[in-house]
Amino acid sequence: MPPDTPQPETDVSVYDEPLHRVEYEHPLFRVIRLRIAPGAQTQFHRRDVDSFFCLFSTTRVRVETARDGVRESAVERMTVEATPYSREPIVRRIKNIGEADLHGLDVEVVAHAEPRCMLCNAFVTGVPFLREVPCFEKVDDLLPWCCTTPRRVKLPGGGYDTERVTHGAIGLYRLRLAAGEATPTFCCDQPRLFIWYAAGDVVVQGSDGTTFARRVTAGSYAFDDRRFHGSLRNAGEEAVEALVAVWAAVGSY
Repeated sequence: MPPDTPQPETDVSVYDEPLHRVEYEHPLFRVIRLRIAPGAQTQFHRRDVDSFFCLFSTTRVRVETARDGVRESAVERMTVEATPYSREPIVRRIKNIGEADLHGLDVEVVAHAEPRCMLCNAFVTGVPFLREVPCFEKVDDLLPWCCTTPRRVKLPGGGYDTERVTHGAIGLYRLRLAAGEATPTFCCDQPRLFIWYAAGDVVVQGSDGTTFARRVTAGSYAFDDRRFHGSLRNAGEEAVEALVAVWAAVGSY
């Protein structure tokens, strides 16, 4: 067996991997920050919780797994990827073979203790809903979630079969505001996580007249599970961009 093939006795949990740091834990999600300097590499580490990953830098990486061997690829700033690790666990090692730091956030989706799917009444964290407005661009087909309870379907030629329903558990949106630009007034009832790609000054204007300014930086994030009705404005001189993850308000936590 090649020496670089992961061995169970040398694997560590992603939570114990030195270049991954758990920064924030919530009943709905867990934020893990990854920083790898040029030439540095992680230990072989295990992933078995569904997650979505966003990058704040552009570089090249070498990824080693027992299943796929060694692969090299370029990774781009603002890349968003989602992986159902609960169905496809993986052990891997990542090396930064580029010239810039690899910097990103990995957001693990924590399954609710008693979730109910609004589409098929089976187990998922929720079904996304957001009143889509200009400046928010929907990111499609990310973080699919296969329900654990099959449903009975009628076959075209007669008879019945069962199938498992796969649909989005979380709505992911890209938000971009040019300097001085504001969103129209919008409403969101679901828990939401903003992850900022660029530094800037954002003003939050509530429909009740409340206003507050927030300084954001690349790689910073903010979570809110209160109902929001209002607008966001970029008060800076450069464009600001963010990834917005929206959960359905299913169950309590």
